[in-house]
Amino acid sequence: TKPSVDSKLGFTYKVLEDGIIVASVSGSGLFGNTALAKGQEIISINGKNVQGYDKTKFRSFLGDIASGPVKVVVVDKPKKWARLATNLTCTATKPEADSKLGFTYKTKKDGIMVETVKEEGLFSGTDLAKGQEVLSVNGTSVQGMDKSEFKDVLAALGAGEVSIVVADHSAKWATRGEIVPITATKPEADSKLGFTYKVHKDSINVESVKPDGIFGNTELEKGQEIMSINGTNVRGYNRSGFRDVLSALPAGPVNIVVSDAFKRMIANGNIVTATATKAEADSKLGFTYKVLKHRITVETVKEDGIFAGKLKSGFEIMRINSSSVAGLDRNEFRALLNALPAGDVKIDACVKPEKASPSASTVAPPVLTKADQDEEDAEEEDFIYENEDGEDKDAEDKPSAGSSLAAMGAASALGTGMTKSG
Repeated sequence: TKPSVDSKLGFTYKVLEDGIIVASVSGSGLFGNTALAKGQEIISINGKNVQGYDKTKFRSFLGDIASGPVKVVVVDKPKKWARLATNLTCTATKPEADSKLGFTYKTKKDGIMVETVKEEGLFSGTDLAKGQEVLSVNGTSVQGMDKSEFKDVLAALGAGEVSIVVADHSAKWATRGEIVPITATKPEADSKLGFTYKVHKDSINVESVKPDGIFGNTELEKGQEIMSINGTNVRGYNRSGFRDVLSALPAGPVNIVVSDAFKRMIANGNIVTATATKAEADSKLGFTYKVLKHRITVETVKEDGIFAGKLKSGFEIMRINSSSVAGLDRNEFRALLNALPAGDVKIDACVKPEKASPSASTVAPPVLTKADQDEEDAEEEDFIYENEDGEDKDAEDKPSAGSSLAAMGAASALGTGMTKSG
């Protein structure tokens, strides 16, 4: 209730291009004990729809509000929207203080959104893309800023490195892993990148990294999913398309963004490490497992086996002796187990395998057509049970479609100019 005509309402606001947003609410003001909160969009006041009002008209309208009850109708910006995104850091260098950044934007109620990115602009080789929400510039949060304030932040940027953090809500960045940007320098256009990879049906995964290659001293490692290279999102690329991207890389910085599921699981406290000792090289590990489309899970654990009480049915196997099992088909996983020598065997497992569903920092995957879903279901059902001797329990030895693709990728999808051994 407004006690008098000249009483203050006790909240501030921003008039953006597509709405009027609450900027702050005074705890001691008229609305201090109400549900009015920062970030909400004001729809109407005392029954008058104010959508589409500019700053002058809205200010005048507020000044005319009489004493008495003041009823404000707002739309609460869904808090979950901020979670359903992947945060990306895009970095470029301004050669001069007055150099253009090479992208346009719009100030909307959902935030400051990237509108276009120039092909020849400073950020053309980064992951900056249309539709992303700008969260910060060189460490300064820009959330809640209006057009004028954001323009001032950009104008104050001097020559040098410009780091922009954006939230990407698109399905192409849907991932259950932690996003890790990795950079190395390619000395010559025909220099090798020094890593191999596998092209699967729905992902491209690092297979190996040469210690003396250009990525040898970086965080790039086996099992990570390659999301983008120098600003080109490569999810969904086939072997030929991905090879073309690698071949076209010039000399200079190579920026690879990967998704690391293992890092995310560690951060969430989902990883357990089980260690047991093999008495002999041919000793049994004492557990059976399933090779599914996206993961390898423990099926049974022998009560008198070396992992009794350490592994449990349903655990997802992530690494064995620090070697990632991501992307391995049944034959490759069996070979890894058979190659284990006598001594300690350390297995890192996820206690609760994550699924591709909306959660913190992820977005839902693209909606599948019925044909796609039928194919997904068929592959998921065609899992392989294997026992500790490496023999199939199934009567028929039929590789799944996913295994065939993985095998094809292992045989022929290699890093630039490199050959695969074993």
